[in-house]
Amino acid sequence: MTKAERGAKTPSRLTVIKQTELNHGREKMKKIFASFLIVALMMTAAYPIGIFAADSENTDETILEIINSQGEFTDNINKSKNYTGVMCGNTKYAVSTKTFSDENIPGIEWIVRGTAANGGRLDITLSQNTDLSEFMNETYFETGIYCDAAALADLPSSIRLVDANAKYIEAPIEPFELNAHRRIRIKLSDFAKNSGFAYDKVRRIRFMLPEKLSGEGSINVNGTERNGWFHIYTDNMRIARENAAELSALQQGGAVALSVATNCKDGTYRFYCGDNILSETEQPSYEYKTNGAEGILDFRAEVYAADGTFFAKDEKKIAVYKTDSQRIFTIVGNDGVFAEGIAETDVPNNKSAMMLNPEVYGHWKGYKPETSDFAVLPLEKSQKWVVHGTEFDSAMWRIQFNSEQDFSEIRTGGYLSFLIYCNAASVSDLPTQIALYNDEDVTYAAFPRNIKLNEWNLVKVYFQDFRNIKFDFEHINRIEMSFPAALSGEGDYDGAAEHNGWYDLYIGNMYVGADLDFSPKTYAQKPMISDSEYSELLDNSVIFAVGAKYACVNGLKRKIAGGEGAILIESKAYIPSDAAAECFGMALTDSVKLIYHNGVGYAAADDVARAVGKTLTEKNGVFAFADSKKELTSGKAAKIAQTLMWDIGHMNNGAEGFVTGMVIHPKEPSLMYCRTDVGGCYRWDDDAQIWRQLMTVIPNDERNLVGVQSIALDPNNTDVVYALCGTFSGAVPYDLLKSEDRGETWQRTYLNKSVVGNITRISGERVAVDPNNSDIVWVGTNSDGLWYSENGGKTWKKNTAIGDGVVPYGINIVLFDEGVKSSADGRSTHIYVSSFGEGLYESTDAGKSFIKIEGSPEQINRMHLVNGRLYFAAMSYTDAVDVSSSGLFYLENGVLTDITPNADENDPGREVYGFSDIIVDYTNPNYLVASGRNGVDGGGYRYRFRSKDGGKTWDWFRASEDIGACQLLQDLRDPKRVYDIHGRGLWMYENIYADTFMENGWRKTIPTSRFQNGIYEDVALKTVSLPSEDAPMLLIGDYDAGYMYSEDKETLAIMQDSETDTWVHYGMTLDMDYCEEQPKYNARVGRYGQKGYVVLSDKYGRLGNPAQGWDTSLHPFACAVSAGVSSNGYPTVIVAATSTGTAGGALYRSADWGKTWTKISGVTINASDNADERYRDYVLISDSVDINTFYYCDSDNFYTSTDGGAAWRKAYDFAAGISRPTMYAYPDSEGEVWLCGSGRVYISKDRGTNWTESGINGEIKYLSFGKGRSDKPALYAYGKINGAWGVYMSDDDGKRWEHMDDDGRNYAVAEITQITGDTRHYGRAFVSTGGYGVLYLEKNTENFGEKLSTATVINQKGDYPLSGDVWMMIDNWRAVDYAAKSDMTYSGSGISSKWTYNAATIGKTEAVIQIRMKANEYPSVSKDAALEFKFYTDAGDNAFLPNQLSIATADGKMYNYFITFKDAVCGKWNYVSIPLSDFGITDDVSINRVEFLSYKGKNYSGDFSLYFDGMRFASRAFTVNQSLLNVGDVLRVSANAGENKSAKMLVAAYDKNGVLIYVRGADSYSAEHTVSDGEKVIKTFLFDGLLGIKPLVTPYVIDVEN
Repeated sequence: MTKAERGAKTPSRLTVIKQTELNHGREKMKKIFASFLIVALMMTAAYPIGIFAADSENTDETILEIINSQGEFTDNINKSKNYTGVMCGNTKYAVSTKTFSDENIPGIEWIVRGTAANGGRLDITLSQNTDLSEFMNETYFETGIYCDAAALADLPSSIRLVDANAKYIEAPIEPFELNAHRRIRIKLSDFAKNSGFAYDKVRRIRFMLPEKLSGEGSINVNGTERNGWFHIYTDNMRIARENAAELSALQQGGAVALSVATNCKDGTYRFYCGDNILSETEQPSYEYKTNGAEGILDFRAEVYAADGTFFAKDEKKIAVYKTDSQRIFTIVGNDGVFAEGIAETDVPNNKSAMMLNPEVYGHWKGYKPETSDFAVLPLEKSQKWVVHGTEFDSAMWRIQFNSEQDFSEIRTGGYLSFLIYCNAASVSDLPTQIALYNDEDVTYAAFPRNIKLNEWNLVKVYFQDFRNIKFDFEHINRIEMSFPAALSGEGDYDGAAEHNGWYDLYIGNMYVGADLDFSPKTYAQKPMISDSEYSELLDNSVIFAVGAKYACVNGLKRKIAGGEGAILIESKAYIPSDAAAECFGMALTDSVKLIYHNGVGYAAADDVARAVGKTLTEKNGVFAFADSKKELTSGKAAKIAQTLMWDIGHMNNGAEGFVTGMVIHPKEPSLMYCRTDVGGCYRWDDDAQIWRQLMTVIPNDERNLVGVQSIALDPNNTDVVYALCGTFSGAVPYDLLKSEDRGETWQRTYLNKSVVGNITRISGERVAVDPNNSDIVWVGTNSDGLWYSENGGKTWKKNTAIGDGVVPYGINIVLFDEGVKSSADGRSTHIYVSSFGEGLYESTDAGKSFIKIEGSPEQINRMHLVNGRLYFAAMSYTDAVDVSSSGLFYLENGVLTDITPNADENDPGREVYGFSDIIVDYTNPNYLVASGRNGVDGGGYRYRFRSKDGGKTWDWFRASEDIGACQLLQDLRDPKRVYDIHGRGLWMYENIYADTFMENGWRKTIPTSRFQNGIYEDVALKTVSLPSEDAPMLLIGDYDAGYMYSEDKETLAIMQDSETDTWVHYGMTLDMDYCEEQPKYNARVGRYGQKGYVVLSDKYGRLGNPAQGWDTSLHPFACAVSAGVSSNGYPTVIVAATSTGTAGGALYRSADWGKTWTKISGVTINASDNADERYRDYVLISDSVDINTFYYCDSDNFYTSTDGGAAWRKAYDFAAGISRPTMYAYPDSEGEVWLCGSGRVYISKDRGTNWTESGINGEIKYLSFGKGRSDKPALYAYGKINGAWGVYMSDDDGKRWEHMDDDGRNYAVAEITQITGDTRHYGRAFVSTGGYGVLYLEKNTENFGEKLSTATVINQKGDYPLSGDVWMMIDNWRAVDYAAKSDMTYSGSGISSKWTYNAATIGKTEAVIQIRMKANEYPSVSKDAALEFKFYTDAGDNAFLPNQLSIATADGKMYNYFITFKDAVCGKWNYVSIPLSDFGITDDVSINRVEFLSYKGKNYSGDFSLYFDGMRFASRAFTVNQSLLNVGDVLRVSANAGENKSAKMLVAAYDKNGVLIYVRGADSYSAEHTVSDGEKVIKTFLFDGLLGIKPLVTPYVIDVEN
């Protein structure tokens, strides 16, 4: 046995005892345990293992008594001399009973006869066979022994147990002290294994003497001295058994049968799986239901005696397998041996073996495996592979099949499974990947990384996880597992230096199997917080947070109906009633009283809980509704609130990229889908009139699936949709996805044939569902031919009746003729297929054979079958005129007819010969519409054609805005409406029958409009937020549209070619920058074809113009604008350009706003000229303060200029290199630069001379700074923080992060290309994506804690405590006191203030309710306060209510708010809370008066009243710097005491048991507290100083998480 095998034993077992048992007799047990420990330590020190003191008491069960206490053999022994005695040579000598030692112990005397007994033995023959096969681990042999030999070398060396067939097992006897009585105990498990030994037929016991005795010493035998002779005495000999329990575990179907055998009488049994108790029973068996679980399970049985004391236990590990699986091909059996189908080890012929790298050894060198007894259930033995340390660098583990195996039928659901145990020192030494081979190809899958060392693991690798998804599974001939290029060389294998780093791999039960009910991978929205600690809290709960526009429903983040979240009204929580009804799936009853805020009805949270039958749990503005109380700590509440508080939406860029196709369901015409090449697919929401993105459920690491090449609908099931997904050539994954819920969730079908949606944008649908049999699905691939499924995408077969087509276009259209079907299975028999580059094919036998339509165009884009006539449009993928590949055609009755427009039917001089689509009016088959593609001037895509006579004659017109079409599609609800799907999104003709007109005086067209609300197909490269209120909200550098800017989030962005009447396009924008001091100056650089542009704007990014002196043969990729302007009034501009065929890469400088440029030396530019690769490299920036400092960085070197960019020096050499560096100047900090690259963040505060790592714990890809909450800027990042990829914000330079998006969806859909912090609005960032436009992530930054009144304008008695004069003014000259008191209030108690508007008195004049504060007692109000009140009106129309709410301050200023009553609900109580910031108040103020103004000209229909139930200026009670606390954090808290000037603030800390351990009163209304060990809860109190300890508000509570 190797050291490695000895170390590979079952871990030590733990005894689990109930708490009640632990509590019983605790003090007594302490004493007993202490005594036991002392004795045990003494014994361990005094005696070797297996040797016990002679007087040790033992009460174990005796199985076989051999020598009794009288020193006599029992009747279990054959006492005849011929069977029992001392064997010397061939002579056996009898024994006798004698007493011996000083204790006069009676025992058997064995006389060993000197040298005559060399190699002899002490032989004991049993009277009959004895069965020791049960409880072998607990069974042992023991005897007392005394020996008076002269030398230790003469002692018995071993003991043997011999069976009835003379087979034996043997164990060594450790040397013991001579002339002293000792006891020997040897466990049966310590005897060496012998597979032939019969444990149930033990017949002899033998003490084996040494081969040669010493011959020393002498004894007196019957009066004669015998030299060299000696005595051995044995006493109290027996075979016994400790308290025994033996657990057996056997999988039987979907259960594991557990049974325990024991020698305990009348015991009870506890069964465990892991640490979970399964049963406590009097039965020794239990059936454990696996419920489909799979893996290594650890079972334990504990036995307790009748008096309840612990008796014994046993553990078993067992590999549990799914029952709905089928074993296909066995590789290694449960006996650790290769199955018959495997080629045995044959190293010279590269058969099954550990193969060493031939590059190192010059030849293959291998090591074969061997079998081992080391195993886990259900293995009998395992197969052992010894990995020879660093010798195995780049080695492989090869298993060769005797013959090829066909696993193609289990391509979906098939897997390789095996048990593995590894005792390597590091998981880095495990194999890295698994490979499947055939003679021509190989496919790889990652070796599982969750393998646990030094324990058994069940590995299962599915075929669909192998990366080469083109691999042919029909001819597999071997499996290989590759080892790392360098092993660690760690670990001590057996103590030998030459074996250092060696380790063992044990495998067993390796086979290829298939899941019979395989569940494909599903993509669905996930819980918004993936941390398992939140699972119990989020599951089956509905959670709201005050101020959040989202709710959490069963763990999923949901937009609240109407966009209004929970609010606090006078410290009480209210929930939008419609949102509650939507989230709970039930309308609130009329008994729930509502109050209206901004026109939305709200119900008190506790009323909602009663109405829906849920329990309410509240913590710090978070409200959880569930069946029972939830454990909601302040930390978890803060995390949930943060997650719900972030609003995620889209800037309205429009769709400026490729929408490549659209489909409409024939049975539900409003059910429409469209697809894009890189930005997902959408479903039309007819109720909301918006397109819904369906690919946010695809995780970021699988985003290659968001390029959708084809969409197919099941004509018979409106819920089923297929999407053929894959974006870029060579990227993975790609697959056909299936949805059975209209795209809300998707499943893989594992077709796994190459999909390149980014290339074949023009083609029609290559996926089709048989309209006569929904189980039949056909798919044309880019390079792998035509495939079909007969079970709805569960399995796939290739159709070999047709070729693969021309790569990369392949089979680009599949079309069924639903009018012809089979009588056998109902499938359609008539199928048309376009093989791009080859032509049109037709099948009339359901695809068994295909016939090429002779003369058909080779490059067909789209086809439509109308009344038996097949129309199709064809074009060349080049601009070369190729009549055989281009035109419009139809096929009918086998005859091909060309209906391409004649030259004279085209725009003169611009003939179109290639077409992308043709459609037939479903109300008039003679009315045709076609879209052009190729033309003689390359502009054929701009043209459309109409025919009113079935294609005999045509009339041309140009698409509005020169839109290039991919597809035309007629609306099934309105035949006039035709959709134009193309490279600038999705547009529509409202009336395709309309006459043409001359757009802009020259373009013959039919009006079009955008039909793309919600579609954001656009590749945004870089965005800029300018720090000026005069600037647009965002500047957007774009791949598809070049450049655009957004004035706000909602308005459609303005593109560079729409700013003027002339068409101006300066290509894709690669970089932008602006002048910090005067942000109206900004620059952008980009490419348009082979021309490079520098575009400058002095209007905040509006109306940019090309730099006058720039040479457009240079290709710029980066730019920087100085932080301030020079003496000439302009900033300096530095531009980096790539190397081209005519110029080398260099920096260029302009000091006169682009009129002249100077090439700069000193910086080497080795950038690629490929613009697609440059857009991620933001490597040229200016300092944020110093107008003369600029920075440039490539992957290795950092350069600085401090003279305005004229001269540069290499400030730093990044020796290790930084991949894809991006740089950021820290705002308002001269000389400070942050650099991001290789996932790390580096900081320099001395202009790049020295650098330190930031200490940010995460893998950061992009950074940005934005407006901060305080003087420090907000830091935004896209990266992997705390193990999760996402967008994050930090207020402390990256020490703490707040997750802006969440774990539930991939909101970006496509690749994130940049993040930009808003420089004017705290808590908002913009995320650019490579196919889904620009997202904004915006946080409601108001603290929604409990509020206190700063100034009470109207109290609950209807009085005006702060006011001097209260009146209504009519036409600004006549004062009328219309204020009265009323008992009508929202709560039903108290008094309201009633104002009556008399129609006859007011007429159409101006009316003002004016509430003046007392002179010289103007209340001071914080700028962070809000004006709050409840009101009710019996007016019939809210148009009668005041138009303007004004606040006049003591300094004579008036601040107005105009929409106070805009959404008021008449006849209901309404609540208003208006932050003073909404009035435009930015500083603390003193209030002079509050006014409600009604404009002149109102036509009042009658008198009405306005009731005010309280009115106050209120501020939040507490403000804290953080709501998630750990030990060591500093909590900063401030309080607002409101009108109570005598209030006292106190901070207290409590331990986990609620015991107060710290308290501190604050002299002012602010305090700091550093969290210490032992503190679990921090509470901040605000007490009423006049009324002692009466709290003004609810204490603010924060739990300490760690």
